[in-house]
Amino acid sequence: MGNIDHQQLGTSPGNDNAAPDSPFLDEKRLCAELAISSVTATKWRAQAKGPPFIKVGRLVRYRRSDLEAWLASRTVGKLAS
Repeated sequence: MGNIDHQQLGTSPGNDNAAPDSPFLDEKRLCAELAISSVTATKWRAQAKGPPFIKVGRLVRYRRSDLEAWLASRTVGKLAS
């Protein structure tokens, strides 16, 4: 098995939290930014309803760029010009 690139995922061994300057968000940070519960995030993953995510072993990460694209795709109404 290959090693997990903790630097790329924005983590350190034994720490599941994504680093603040990482292009990745962990579930806790995603929930805080969207004001949702971890139960909602888990349901979204199971139902493929939420933003795309990456799973490496037990680590779940969301690319900030994927989250922004997902949010943009959910825009309702007219966009300001």
